[in-house]
Order: sequence, then C-alpha cells, then structure tokens
Amino acid sequence: MKLLRIFGMFFCFSGLFTSQLISNVSAEEILILPNNQWQQISLPGIPPTNANTIKTIFGDDISGIYGTDWIMFAYDPETNRYIDPGLNGVLKHGIGYWIYQLGGSNATLDLPTNMSPASGSVTISPQCASPLGCFEIDLAAQLNTRQWLMLGNPFTRSITWTDLRLTTKNGPCADTNGCTLNEAKNLGIFHNQGWRYNPVTSKYDLIDGGNLNVWNGFWGTVLENANGLDPKLLIPLNSDDTPTAKLLFSSGFENGVYIDPNPVLNREDYAFIRGTDNKTGFSWPIDILGSSESALHHIDDNNFQALEAEIQTVLGHNGTPTKALYNIEHYAVPNGATQYPYEILNITEGKKDLYIRYWMKIDAESLTQKNKWRALFEYKTKDYAAGTGFRLISYIYTNNQGQAFWHWQGDANPLQPVWEIDNYDIPVPANEWFLTEYYWHWSEGGDGRALWKINGQVVGDHYGPTTRNSKPIDFIMLTQIYGNGNPKHQWIDDIEIWDGLPE
Repeated sequence: MKLLRIFGMFFCFSGLFTSQLISNVSAEEILILPNNQWQQISLPGIPPTNANTIKTIFGDDISGIYGTDWIMFAYDPETNRYIDPGLNGVLKHGIGYWIYQLGGSNATLDLPTNMSPASGSVTISPQCASPLGCFEIDLAAQLNTRQWLMLGNPFTRSITWTDLRLTTKNGPCADTNGCTLNEAKNLGIFHNQGWRYNPVTSKYDLIDGGNLNVWNGFWGTVLENANGLDPKLLIPLNSDDTPTAKLLFSSGFENGVYIDPNPVLNREDYAFIRGTDNKTGFSWPIDILGSSESALHHIDDNNFQALEAEIQTVLGHNGTPTKALYNIEHYAVPNGATQYPYEILNITEGKKDLYIRYWMKIDAESLTQKNKWRALFEYKTKDYAAGTGFRLISYIYTNNQGQAFWHWQGDANPLQPVWEIDNYDIPVPANEWFLTEYYWHWSEGGDGRALWKINGQVVGDHYGPTTRNSKPIDFIMLTQIYGNGNPKHQWIDDIEIWDGLPE
C-alpha cells in the first residue's frame, strides 16, 4: 500500500502506483503517456454522448486491465476526495483528470474520430476576451470556504492564462465586462493563479501567465466570497478550433496494401508499394506535390542481398496487432552507399509547406556502436548534386562513448552544413515505438522553418532558409535506412502527410 500525495492531500493506492506525473504533451491531438508515470489531463474536444466513457475514448489506446494496469481518477469537489469513475465512467470536457498506466511501454492517447471541437460550444459575449467566443465552465462554490477544482483546457489550441475571465450571475462580475483574474482574486471570488504538476521537480508549477497547452489539466481555486454568485470561468477561443491544414495522405499499411514483387521495366531497383489502405482509404504509391513513380529504392544492395523490406503484422504503438513496414540492412556493400529509402519522386510542386508524421521502432544494437550515424529522413532540392541546391536531413548519431543523440541539419553538401542542431536531452528510444514529426515552410528567407519532434518534444526548430538559390524540392526520402552501423532494422507505421502544420 502506498500513499500518493496530490496537492497537499494524501490518497491511498494499493498496487504499484508512483507519485510522479509527466506532462509530455504534443501540439497535435495525441498525448504520449509513459509507463509508470502519472499525468493530469483534460479532453481537447467534446465526445459524443454515445461514446463518452473512459472505455470508448481510451480503451483502445492502453493495453491491459483497467484498475490493474491502468486507471483514471476524478476529483469530487463536494467531498474533496478523488474518485475512480470506472471503465464506463463518463468523461467531461473542461474537467481535469489523473491518468496512469503500467503496461511496460509508452501508450498513445488519441481522440475518437467523432469528437467535436469545443469551438462548437462557445458563447459570444462582451465578458469574453475573444470575439470568437468563450467556453464556459460552471464553478462549484461553498460558503466561506476555498474550493479546489481540477479543470482543463477544452480546446485543441493552447490558451493564454491571463485571457481567462470570470463572470457571476449577480454581484461585481455580473456586468458587461465581467472580471479579469486579478479582479476576481481581489474580490475574493476566484484565484488569479493556477497550479500544474511538474514531473521534473515533483512539485506544482504556479500558473500566473504563459499558456495552458493542449491536453493540460490544472488546479483552480474558487474563493470564499463566490458562494451564491454562480461563478463561471470563461476560456477564450483564440482561433478556429479545427485544423486548417489538409490531410494529403494517410496509411498504416493495413489490408489492401502490399509490396509489388514484380519488377517494372527499366526500374528494377525500385520496389513499388501498391493498393488501398482499407482503414484510411488512401492509395499507394504516394502522389503528393504532383509526384509520380514513388517507391522503395534499392541502392547498392548487392543484387537484393543486402536489403530487405516486407509488410509485417507486429504489436503496434497502441499495444495491439497492426501492419507495419519492416526494413533491414544486413550489411553495407564495400565502396557503395547501401540504403533503402521510400522516395517520393518527380515532385512538380516543390515550393510548398509539408507536415509529415509517422511511428517508428528501431533496433537497439545499432544505437550502442561508437561513432556511428544513421539517417532517418531527408529531402533534396533540385541541383543538390550539382552543388547549388539544399538538403534537409535528420540523423541519429552515436558519440565515442556509444551514446545516441539526435542531429538535425540543413546543408549545401554533406560536408557543408548551412545550420545544424544536436539534441542530447531527448532520449533515443530503442526497441520501442516513438512518434517522429517533420514540418517545413519552404523559403529562402528568414521566414523559413524546419521543425523536428520526437514524441511531441522538439528536437530542433530552425528558422531561416530551407532552400538555396530558390530551388524547389526535387524528391523526399520519406523513410530511410542508411548509415555506417550494421546490421540494423526498423518498423514504420501510421504515416500521415498534411499540407501544413495541423495546429
């Protein structure tokens, strides 16, 4: 039996629960929930009434038995106690919850496709800090008593703390202006500071400025003078709470997708992925940005001996069986450049923004060899080989102690970086799934951008040119297995490509 202390109160758990929480939140509509770590969350959207339970929202995301391998808790302000809603308990938007899992690896929380954005439930009023409206949360109050409430950001956008407003049914915050948080605090109605758990310090961070991010739950405090005033917290909608980017391609290599075993005339070194994914409806080969003849490319493979690829059924990033693309490089051909990328070829619209994300799992052995490199992804503009173009590329490096780290680079040639970023802070996962995300804004000016994330954490975010001499992108190596440490292998799953950053 262990006692977990949450916000000054001890709560009793039987089992293997620990007292640390984590807030590793991505800007998109997923959340990585690490094994054996608590998190304080809130739903970024409104579930339908026929699918609003813990089971229907998260039951497909976390493996194991609820109550044994994973669990959620809500806070009851009437009794000042934590309660387990149960697997069939209803989750509400604008409310905070604790969640925890002990499945042995990261779990990925995502939202059902029939979730509605909270932007559809906002109220436009003069008290709201946004002309687009505010999401209103009723606040429980008790006579002459401070009341803690676990609340949350209901939107798929971050919100600015100081833009929150407080209104009441009567009293000083009932006028057309409502109250700012500072005014509400001075009137003894609602505290102008919130609290959010910090897993690094094992303490709560004070919120009196900055942002509440997507999925963030937090503590707010109704003060002694609020009883009888029916206070509401107004959370502003800063922009349209729907993705502005368009999904161009999506596939998890599910039924209907296959690697064509038949060679194409004059293209014997290419293996074409074909078919329609029966879950997403998108078809292979990928044809974004006007591309054509995209395929897996056998390069210096000793007559197909050094490289292999197949679509396998494996345990996926959600802990359930899934189809995934498997690549292996057995060895590098001497004096060659042995590699096996999936190339998006013959791009005709190479001056556009793009956002790419997929799940990846790589072997551990190649990550512990000393002074090695492994390429993961890249694009090249036209005339890169001639020395007047640009390449954007991501790597895993290992140093002379065998420590793996991330490397993000834009270059004029492999020995002439235009810029480069090393990141030792984010661990390189071995033998476990991780989410990788790439976004670029194509530009030769200072407004260019090249962003890379791992599990929602920023590896590098470079602002500046993403091309040279105004050259458009020629081809993209969407996935890549290439490097000087062998053998090595990997799995790829759940690819998404958008025409902009979906935030």
